Amino acid sequence: MARTSGRAATGSAEGHAVAALGFFFIVLPCLAVVSFTSFAACRAQQHRAFKVLAYVCLSVGLVCGLTPVAVLMYASTL
Repeated sequence: MARTSGRAATGSAEGHAVAALGFFFIVLPCLAVVSFTSFAACRAQQHRAFKVLAYVCLSVGLVCGLTPVAVLMYASTL
């Protein structure tokens, strides 16, 4: 079994902070790109249900894309 350092094994607060930053600045922008791509694909369809789904994808994409900006603005006030 591989040995890990005591700091990494304990799950320190810094590790959780780095994981949160990775989520906000890596995962959410990737989800935004996927949502915007889905928006374009659904909007190109003829059926009305896809048009509604397109705007759901657009809303999710905007939230995912603007959340990192909001986190930066909040962090700048601390």
